[in-house]
Amino acid sequence: MHTSLPLSPAVDGELRSFQNSHGYKVAYYQSHAAAGISPDAHPLVLLHSINAAASAYEVRPLFDHYASLRPTYALEWPGFGQSQRGPLEYSAQLYIETLREFLQLLRQQHPAADVVALSLSAEHAAAVAQRQPELFHTLTLISPTGLGHHPPRADKAAFWVERLLANQPWSHALFDLLVSHLSLRYFLSKSFIGAPDPGLVAYAYETAHQPGAEYAPWAFLAGRFAVPDVLRRVYSALTVKTLVLYDQDGYTSFERLDELVRQNPAVRARRIPNTRGLPQWDSPQLTLAVLNEQLQPDRQPTAPARLRIAQAPAHK
Repeated sequence: MHTSLPLSPAVDGELRSFQNSHGYKVAYYQSHAAAGISPDAHPLVLLHSINAAASAYEVRPLFDHYASLRPTYALEWPGFGQSQRGPLEYSAQLYIETLREFLQLLRQQHPAADVVALSLSAEHAAAVAQRQPELFHTLTLISPTGLGHHPPRADKAAFWVERLLANQPWSHALFDLLVSHLSLRYFLSKSFIGAPDPGLVAYAYETAHQPGAEYAPWAFLAGRFAVPDVLRRVYSALTVKTLVLYDQDGYTSFERLDELVRQNPAVRARRIPNTRGLPQWDSPQLTLAVLNEQLQPDRQPTAPARLRIAQAPAHK
């Protein structure tokens, strides 16, 4: 059942929005002005993942830490959070164009951005960085998709999944079952070593019960947000300083990460041990320490040690 109450803020920032080139309202949180922040500081842009109950709350530990240190932004994709929802024209290209337009908006008052993207959003951030590297200072990908032997891609079966799930008499009831408290705790538990954070579970339930919340998740299940041939055409072609944070992940795998690091000198990787896809929650201190090294303006990439890739089941 959808709630009539307005969605509460995902992070402690100023909620703002812009209209993208598709005419959709795109929401983002901006950190409050803080004394001592240099006007020449690179802005930090945080991108949540894509799932049935995604929102900027997923990157809240990072936003809370950096908000007082530098201009910090958390974008919410169309179809999620405070952004416009409903039967939009969902696609990977929509998200790629939305991010590019947002970074161009920031360039009006900031230097190039440090972008941190979670899970499937890594494909969209990397696609923008590959095409317009001047918009990026650095790029960090947390548990990125598209690095397994068999990354999920849209196909005829996925097309029919969407046709059967979206805009049907049973769509609302089925989605409400998918985003019940019990279901959300189960799916989030696969991304935590211990119990999932209660605040994240509660907010996932709240955001998934807003009007129009089911449309973007159905498009996600249909594979609409995957970037075709992302490893060869995007990740391997990156020239922006790129850091991959990974360990184990119940929804994706990293068998070809070692290959990517060997082939592309712009990409390095750091394992955040004892995490399952959300290191900013499971191991915040180590995650922040590694991020701080990446975000230093004059950081020089170091030769990566040989990666020991943890095997994980393929993303469903």
